[in-house]
Amino acid sequence: MTAYEYEPGHGKLSEIHSVSTLPDGFGGENSTADIHVHPDGRFLYGSNRGHNTLAIFEIDESTGRLTPLGHQSTGGKTPRNFAIHPDGRFLYVANQDTDDIISFEIDRSTGLLTPTGYITSCPMPVCLKLMPVMG
Repeated sequence: MTAYEYEPGHGKLSEIHSVSTLPDGFGGENSTADIHVHPDGRFLYGSNRGHNTLAIFEIDESTGRLTPLGHQSTGGKTPRNFAIHPDGRFLYVANQDTDDIISFEIDRSTGLLTPTGYITSCPMPVCLKLMPVMG
């Protein structure tokens, strides 16, 4: 995961630093798929396909540097896209190879995730889009 500083007047990106999305010692195959910043701007999440986790980082407000907070199992295989509810309370992960969408509650003070126990079956989910309820 690489953090960049953005200069809006010039459209320039400058690298701040990079940190791994994987825990020390992980030797298996892995690729990443998706990243999202929590609506309050304090936390960053990234999906690991192979390690089957979400990597969790805290974003330093003043420097933009990332501090690894840990990893949360996605409860399935090959997490692709995931979505954070606009109110910042829940996160939903599409696990492509286990045909499910898993929901997590986000601890707003730590950024850590707790499975809610809700699992939705869905054949090969790869993209999630949260829409307001019409009515």
